[in-house]
Amino acid sequence: MGSSRRYQSRLPLRAVAFLLILPATACATHARGRLAHAAASNERVTASKDIAALFAAPPMHRVIWGAVIKSLDRPGDVVFSLNPDQLLVPASNTKILTVAAAADRLGWDFTFETTARATTPIDRDGIIRGDLVVRGSGDPTAGDRPKLSATVTAIADALWQHGVRRIEGRIVGDDDAFLDEPYGAGWAWDDLPFSYSAPIGALNYNENVRLDVQSPAASDTARYTAVQNPTIAFTGALRAAIVARGIAVVGNAADIDVSPPGPLPPGAPVLASYRSSPLSEIAVRLLKSSQNLYAEVVVRAVGRGAEDQAGSSQAGLEAIRQTLTDWGVDPGALAQADGSGLSRYNLVTPTALTMVLEHMYGDARLRSAWMAALPIAGVDGTLENRMKGTPAEGRVLAKTGSLSSVRALSGYIHARSGEWFVFSILANNFAPPTTSSDIDRIIDYAVERIAAMSSTPN
Repeated sequence: MGSSRRYQSRLPLRAVAFLLILPATACATHARGRLAHAAASNERVTASKDIAALFAAPPMHRVIWGAVIKSLDRPGDVVFSLNPDQLLVPASNTKILTVAAAADRLGWDFTFETTARATTPIDRDGIIRGDLVVRGSGDPTAGDRPKLSATVTAIADALWQHGVRRIEGRIVGDDDAFLDEPYGAGWAWDDLPFSYSAPIGALNYNENVRLDVQSPAASDTARYTAVQNPTIAFTGALRAAIVARGIAVVGNAADIDVSPPGPLPPGAPVLASYRSSPLSEIAVRLLKSSQNLYAEVVVRAVGRGAEDQAGSSQAGLEAIRQTLTDWGVDPGALAQADGSGLSRYNLVTPTALTMVLEHMYGDARLRSAWMAALPIAGVDGTLENRMKGTPAEGRVLAKTGSLSSVRALSGYIHARSGEWFVFSILANNFAPPTTSSDIDRIIDYAVERIAAMSSTPN
């Protein structure tokens, strides 16, 4: 006892105070942790209740809703769920399935190649006494407009470098890399004249639309309309570029299906070749601007397989379905009829969409380019003018979807707390007086509510 007292008496007073305070500090820290966890949990519960109330309140209660919001950082933590396994029309959320599977099967470095060969050798005077045959593989970026690639100019320059000075035949477009399927299954006939329903081919130019200039009496504005034959649009532009380069062309622009060229001799050399930008860059235009032609071309590229196999929509969709099944998506949770989402035959569940989004987020090979291609709320793409000035601005990366009586938004939320969430919200079957803008506001508020969360359970 005495020795113990002597030892205690030798302790500095500050040490004694520390030892006395330590248990109280530990208890306080533990209590604060419990309080923080409770606050974060309460914040989640409150957010979930607020979102549920939005969807249930008249007139939104008439809409068929499907939604899933869950944490990416805390597996199994579902913040909100409503009809998660309901099959719904996704509109352009279909592009999520298309691009995700294509990135996995083709790789982000995949490019489309366009080549030119002649049916006769170039003679000593630089004359091709036959046809020039240009074979495409679906490059959707060829054109002379901003953000498109000057493919035809590059081909014309290459021909000049090869010494070509005159083509006595025609410029024939070979579009047989794809089956002749200009439209997706279930596309509405009254949509076909418009630019967003442009036909699909293995040779494309200016996204297969043209400026339809109307007389002032008919309309005060001009608009873009779909071309009827993408192959002729491409070969016509190529012929003009070749002539502009100083090479004489006697024949007209032609489509191989209508006016076949003379046979290509065995081993005919490639006189010109052009490769598109990689899929990682194509995906930016495809997803941020929701470009339908790009999505349809990508489906057919996935379906093409070997070089000697014509790409088809059916083969591409089957390959996409198999890829998603390999990722664990229930085959019964989706029915994909096209690559873009224009078809109302497309059906998918919110659960399936979030599973695809989770896979892309979790795959180190795919994640970076994927995230970079998605629209950002309040910043760019189809979300440029949505959620500005809210907690979601700059924090939400997501794909929109829009058809009559259909709205969709699926993607990622980086909350103020630093936590990442994945979500999918689909709305079907609404009618006036409820408008698409009304639905968008509800969806946006739900996303903003999650983005505003400032605490995370421990």
